[in-house]
Amino acid sequence: MDYRIKMLGYAVFGNIPYGEIPYQWLQKKIGGLKNPDFKARFQRNALLISALAAKGFKFSSARIMEIGTGRIPTSPVGFYLVWG
Repeated sequence: MDYRIKMLGYAVFGNIPYGEIPYQWLQKKIGGLKNPDFKARFQRNALLISALAAKGFKFSSARIMEIGTGRIPTSPVGFYLVWG
């Protein structure tokens, strides 16, 4: 999706009363919450972990922060499962 359209939607819904309600509805109908595929998300997380390990990333001393909405937090959960 074009980020400009998405940002326009955030601006509109962020400035109207109860804007979260139509925003959530749209996310469930056409957005990332329409059909969350947890298996695919964890597989992508595993690929990221493998790529970091192959580059010599030191996991034991790492501090990792995911920036996102937190609606489907598979990356933090995946990292916790590996290093927690």
